[in-house]
Amino acid sequence: GGTFSYCYMSSLSTSNIRSALNNGHCVISNGPLVYFTIKNTKIGEEADVCSGSNTFHLEAYSNSEFGDLDRAEVYVDGNYYGFASLSGNSYSSEVGGLNIDSSDKYVYLKLETDDSKYIAYTNPIWLDVHTSDYDSDGTCDYYDLDDDDDGTPDSSDSCKWDYGTFCNGCPEPSCSLGY
Repeated sequence: GGTFSYCYMSSLSTSNIRSALNNGHCVISNGPLVYFTIKNTKIGEEADVCSGSNTFHLEAYSNSEFGDLDRAEVYVDGNYYGFASLSGNSYSSEVGGLNIDSSDKYVYLKLETDDSKYIAYTNPIWLDVHTSDYDSDGTCDYYDLDDDDDGTPDSSDSCKWDYGTFCNGCPEPSCSLGY
């Protein structure tokens, strides 16, 4: 079999093909197809993630010509991380346990069918890793809807980060200076 590129695009057109290639929204394969997202971020794009445990959505497809799906290997910064066991000719699921460190830069996948003859590689998803967790609740501030865990959502909290009875030097509850 030959090697070909699968590209993610909204519709088939010359400009969409160019855009998909330029933006890295592609998979290289000699048969099966693998695709994944992290926090709804497509391959070739940058995902905002918290350091620590993350999940990703994995989709994989094959047919009788290429064999049944066998495994999807995960690589972080080019280093083998682990794998998900697959079977049959299609797979779609959330996969957990992807531990991201503050120094990690990208993730990509390799898919193999049951005879290891047919494979596919994704382009990477680039990582912007967030580590700040002001209230130590296990959710980094980038995704935390209440950074100081005071029960008031950040979107309506005049004091996003409370310091005991003070809000950035301003006594609660006034925070009239808007700090």
